[in-house]
Amino acid sequence: MASSSDSEDDGFMAVDPEDAVVEGTMEQDEEPHAELEVEETRHNRSMLELPEEVLEYILSFLSPYQEHKTAALVCKQWYRLIKGVAHQCYHGFIKAVQEGNIQWESRTYPYPGTPITQRFSHSACYYDANQSMYVFGGCTQSSCNAAFNDLWRLDLNSKEWIRPLASGER
Repeated sequence: MASSSDSEDDGFMAVDPEDAVVEGTMEQDEEPHAELEVEETRHNRSMLELPEEVLEYILSFLSPYQEHKTAALVCKQWYRLIKGVAHQCYHGFIKAVQEGNIQWESRTYPYPGTPITQRFSHSACYYDANQSMYVFGGCTQSSCNAAFNDLWRLDLNSKEWIRPLASGER
């Protein structure tokens, strides 16, 4: 029996497969055509059926922070592929640092918060417990004589810059 959803989206309807006749349609007594069955099964594919090279390429677009960890939980194959992707990311980063190919790149994100001022000669570290990068100090190209004395945290999941309050004794 057909029943509509209680949600705001009235364009979709849940249909019981045993009672597939919807009001206002003609019931078909004949068996479905073989060609329709073939077409239906052709479109019901799983990502697990993709060649590993293609799946690995798709997984390489995930964020190496929370998304890698989540995708690795899907199955053993994805776990193995994510390990390979993470290995490639790590060694690509190391190679870029060694060759001096790292550059500051300004990006426009549709994320909350304001990005920090572009800077150099700063300190930065990654903290795995909250999947954040911390940036302290530095100076800008326009004011080489002035230095920042600020602390910022970038939440690598939400891409939001947060200015934590630092406290302590001198």
